[in-house]
Amino acid sequence: MVTDPKYAAFTALDPFFDIVQQGLAGLVDGDHYFDTIADDAE
Repeated sequence: MVTDPKYAAFTALDPFFDIVQQGLAGLVDGDHYFDTIADDAE
């Protein structure tokens, strides 16, 4: 679980984000779900 203040509004979704992060382990960069999305994604 990441405690970065910029993600505080999404705390209730942490269980979902944790499951997604487990599935993406080793395939993406970033410690939080939103960090795994490409900077140029639209």
